[in-house]
Amino acid sequence: MSPTGAPIRLTRIVTGLHALKRVAKPEELARAALYLASDDSSFVTGTASLVDGGASITRT
Repeated sequence: MSPTGAPIRLTRIVTGLHALKRVAKPEELARAALYLASDDSSFVTGTASLVDGGASITRT
């Protein structure tokens, strides 16, 4: 088992899907949500913000 409790083989498969070759920490995902909820994102409109560790760029 991996540190997250997932089987090692599954962890390797999921990790391999990401360009960064790792899975996000919950804090990293939370920071993206906090940014969108903050005044710092007041000029952000109508866009998809991908927080996927590059998984979407590895697809052809």
